[in-house]
Amino acid sequence: MLVRSSEIELGASGRAHALRLRDAAKWHLQESWTSQWVDLGLAEAAMVLALFETSAHPLHDDASVEAALILLDKIIEALRLTVIDTCDPDTLDHSTGVPTVAHPRPPPKQCECTTATWSFPPAWDPLWSEAEVKSEETRRLCWSALILVANHTVARAAEQREPLDLFLVNPSNVCRGLVTHVSLLTHQRGGTDFFYR
Repeated sequence: MLVRSSEIELGASGRAHALRLRDAAKWHLQESWTSQWVDLGLAEAAMVLALFETSAHPLHDDASVEAALILLDKIIEALRLTVIDTCDPDTLDHSTGVPTVAHPRPPPKQCECTTATWSFPPAWDPLWSEAEVKSEETRRLCWSALILVANHTVARAAEQREPLDLFLVNPSNVCRGLVTHVSLLTHQRGGTDFFYR
């Protein structure tokens, strides 16, 4: 709603409606968190709210941004979403302070790269099971949240303010259990190569 509320489209009434939706979302998120009804759907809703709060809107303020980021961070930590790929051999290990691949494999005998430049997230594979879809959804949520938190941290540094003390700010909480989105790993399924993560 907020995205469509420039003066060219919905205007002030659209922005007011977006703020009412934001207020309802905040209330429901807080109720779910307080009653400990916490799942991936709540984390996704917290991500949308945090994205809204970090956007330019008529009632934008630092306190609301910080509260939204803190709640998102707490939900991700409580659900342990960043450790989804702990057993994956391609996961980076930051426990020593130097990022290393936990279980390095020999390089492929033949390059499986493409010459395409990826400027968008790779598509979902229609052959994935429900569990694989949920895992990928979790990875993308975590990386999106990390990007949002990193941008906020950089903005605070530019203003010479201390960063928020968030779980996602500590690299050992993130990179130890998530395969990097950048790796664009290839996966064989039914003889067809595709990129994922």
